[in-house]
Order: sequence, then C-alpha cells, then structure tokens
Amino acid sequence: MAVFWTLTTCGQPVLSKIEQATPAERVRMALLYFDTCQAVAKSRQVAFVQLEKLDAIAGRQQDEQLRRYARMLRDTYARNDPKRTHTQNAELFLQVAAQAEADDDEQITAVCEHFAGQYYYLAEDFGKGFQYLLSANRRFRQIGYRNIPEIHRYLYELAFNYYYLNDDEKVVELLTEASQYPPFNPNLHIQTYNTLAMAQARQLGESPKGGGLAVQNYQRAYQLAVHYRDSVWMGIANGNLGGLFVKLKRWPEALQALRIDFRLVMRDAANRGYPLTTSVALARVFLELGQLDSCRFYLNEGVRMRPLQRVSGTYIVNVQDDLFWLRYYETYRLYALATGKPSESARAADSLLKYQNRIDKRYRSKAATLAEQRLLIQQHEAEVAELQQHSQNQRWLLSIGVGLSLLVALLLGFLYRYSQDRRRREAQANAQREKQLEQEKQTVAAERDRAKADLALFLSNLRQLESEHHLANATLLTPDDWEEFRKRFERVHPQFFIQLRAQFNDLTPAEERLLALSKLNLHTRQMSHMLGISTDSIRKTRYRLRKKFGIAGDARLLALLDESATDP
Repeated sequence: MAVFWTLTTCGQPVLSKIEQATPAERVRMALLYFDTCQAVAKSRQVAFVQLEKLDAIAGRQQDEQLRRYARMLRDTYARNDPKRTHTQNAELFLQVAAQAEADDDEQITAVCEHFAGQYYYLAEDFGKGFQYLLSANRRFRQIGYRNIPEIHRYLYELAFNYYYLNDDEKVVELLTEASQYPPFNPNLHIQTYNTLAMAQARQLGESPKGGGLAVQNYQRAYQLAVHYRDSVWMGIANGNLGGLFVKLKRWPEALQALRIDFRLVMRDAANRGYPLTTSVALARVFLELGQLDSCRFYLNEGVRMRPLQRVSGTYIVNVQDDLFWLRYYETYRLYALATGKPSESARAADSLLKYQNRIDKRYRSKAATLAEQRLLIQQHEAEVAELQQHSQNQRWLLSIGVGLSLLVALLLGFLYRYSQDRRRREAQANAQREKQLEQEKQTVAAERDRAKADLALFLSNLRQLESEHHLANATLLTPDDWEEFRKRFERVHPQFFIQLRAQFNDLTPAEERLLALSKLNLHTRQMSHMLGISTDSIRKTRYRLRKKFGIAGDARLLALLDESATDP
C-alpha cells in the first residue's frame, strides 16, 4: 500500500504544474507525462488514479480539450502492455478514432489516426502506416496546426518516417513547418533541427559544395542542447556537424566540431560508450591537414577504446561496430598511402571491402550502397594509378534495373600485388546479384505501398468533395476523374482489367467500372454517387453480371473478382 501511495503521489508536482499551465501547455505536459512516467506505464491502477486527477483538473479549469485527451489516454492505455503487437496497438487506436469521429471530435480522431499510422509503420506495414499518418495530417491542417497543442510532435514523427524513405524534400518541408510551433519536449526540439540538417546534408549528395543551411541547423541543434544542458545532444550535434564539414572538406572547422564531440563523449564514456567513430573522423581530418602523427594517434585511440566498449550483441551495436571498422580501414588505407606503405594500403582495402559488404547486407540500402561503392572505387583507382602507372585496372560492371530505369556502373579495379582468382570474382558477383534482386523486390513493394496510399487518397478526396458539396445525384467520377482513378487503380492492381477481359471478353465499360469499384469493397451508395447512377441501377448491373458469370450472390461475385484478377 505504501508503494502504491508513493507512486501516485510522485506525479503530484507534475499535475500541479499542469493545472497552473495554459490550456495548450496542459495538453503537452499531460501527454509527455503519460509517455515517460514508468510508474504510469507499468501500473494500470496508478495510471487510472492519475487520469482521474487529470480529469478533475479539467473540470476545475473548465478545459474540455484536456478532458477529451484524458479520455483518449484512458481508452488507449492497453498499448502499454508489452505483450501486444504494433498491429494490435494500431487497431486499438483506430477503434478509439472511430468512436471519436462518431462523437464529432475531429481533433481526437486525427490524433488517434496518427498513432495508428505510427504503429502500422513500426509493424512495417508502410502502406497502412502512411494512409493513416496522411489522413491525420489532413485533419490537422483542416483544424489548423496552431489549434493542435502538440502538433510539433506529429509533424516531426511524420517527417522522420519520410527521412527513412529518403524523401528529403518532404522532410525539409515538414520540419520547417514544425519549427514554427511550440516544441513537444526538449529532445524533439533539438532533434527537429538535427534531422532537418541531416536531410539537407543528404540532399547535397556527394557534392562538396553548399551546405550552408545544414550547417546552420546543426549549429541551432547544438545551441538548443546547450540551452537545455543536454551534453549528449551537444556531442551528437557537433559530431554530425563535423561529419558535414568533412564532406564539405572544411577541415579546420571539422576539427573544431569533432574535438568538442570527442571531449563531451569522453566525460562519461564508461557508461555511455566511447567515441570510436569520432576518433576515426578526427584521424581523417588530421590526415587531410597533413598531421600524420595526430592521424595515427586517433586511429590507435579508436582501436584502444573498442575493447572497452560495452557489447550487448544487439543489431544496432553490431552495425555500429562494423561502421567503426569501415571508417577505420578507409582512413588507415589513406594513411598507409601517405606514408609510403602500399602493401599495408592494399590489405586495408581488402578489410574495407569486407566490412562494406557486411554493412550493405544489413542495411539493404540500394542508394547508400551504390553511392559509397562508386566513391570507393573511384578513389581506389585514382590512388593505384598514381602508385603504379603501368598497372592495368580490372573493372567490373554490373547493371541494375530499379523502378522505371536506373543504371549504375560499379567499377572495381584491384590489381596491386594481390590479384584475385576467378572463383572469388564469380562468388562476389553472385552475391552482388542476389543483393540487387532483394533491393528490386523492396523497391517494387515500396512503389506498391505508395500506389495504394495514392489510390486511397484519391478516393478520400472524392468522398470529401461529396461531403463538402452534398453531391447527392452528381457523378463524382467524371470522364477525367475516371481516367485518373483508372491509372491509380492499375498501379495497385495491374493485372485486374487484363485478366478480367481475358475471362469475360463481352464486358461493357460500365460493367468494368462497377467491378473495379467492387474490387475496392465500396458500398452500393458510394458506387452510385461515384458513377452517377441510382442504387437500383447498381443492383441491376450486379444481377446481370452474376447471371453472365453464372454465379449467385454478391459474396460469390467478390470472390470471383479475387480469383480472376489476383494481384502479382
């Protein structure tokens, strides 16, 4: 009993601050408290006592918005159960969203759709994830971003999802918008500018030009970290800034930023981890500045600190370890060349390729893999040509078809003292082909998800048009709209019309339209509005189709559609 009393009273200072805050701040503080308080997350009893107190505050302050958020937190509390899957949590939020929509609560509906989209995204169901995330964002825009107290969080999370899809233009757009609103918490405040800078830096590609906006935003992230006294983010922001300066070949500025990162991380390295990557980055900068002794010192520091690093065997730790060795051998190869040790440089190149292949296999990132390999090949060929002008470079060329058309040439010349036998070359080529096939599958899957989201958005816009203009008897699918609809539909179900005509070659255009809408499981009323015909006409057409197909019942008609137009 004493433990329960302690847990319930520990939130009292927070609740007192919530009561004294402005209405918008109350919502942000309440959501942050229920997101981060371990006592609340682990004990339903504690959580519901706190929610009752929050509800009482809403009553005293006559804050209906806070009351609605408290009800949402209560209705979705089951998400804290660690045994639940991401998909189950997404479905839970959709149930609460449906109830909120029935209650004409557009704001809570949008919030629940956003969280449902986030959970679907975590479950790697990216089509549904973006469907609900974009639906929520449309609702937020209609309500007005400034009327959503925690809108900074939702814009940031949507932008972060776009970041991992490499849609940097969308990331910049969303985070620029997010920066205009009060931050949800200090961590997201810093991350907004850090992620914005990361997207802007990635837009530079391999060009060592520009980067002014990215530099400014990394510096802004660092300033915020100083303001919040967050030494971890001070180090991260300077580390990222130093990495950008390295890309821009601004070596003195890179040295300054990386030194700050190194010093901050080393303060608590035994608990938080040693700055292995930063030590290698410093070595690279000193190499470019011609300070070879300092370069070797930081290379040795990285090797010295690595055994001191706590190893948990997790995926992230393994990736970070491989990245360390990748950067280490990349820099050591250049160091060996600069100090006249070509044999050591060649051995380092072998190790570099080994870790590059391991990282490529883990990430399965087509763009990053090809870009890094192209850069590695070009650098290696230039350096070998300088040392052995009479040596001939052996090149590999591998064609890749991704999306509509993408051709990337992979060149690898490797003849200095250690030529490779034919069997090894063939094995590596086979491994490359398998990786490319997997990348193509992922690209097709991603394109399919985007097509589904696009089709869903198109239909949603039509329904919104119906709702806004009360088009009870109008045709939503005009000839132009039908062409747009058909293009989107065929991106999601490319074989539908082809196989349908192959089995039933006497279908009319009107029947094809009805079957396409039936494939999407639309209601009769929705189809009648879209086609501009009565519901009776829909039913009669279905009857003729069942008679033509020789089947009975709408269920068998839908089943037939699935059988005769199965998607590849």
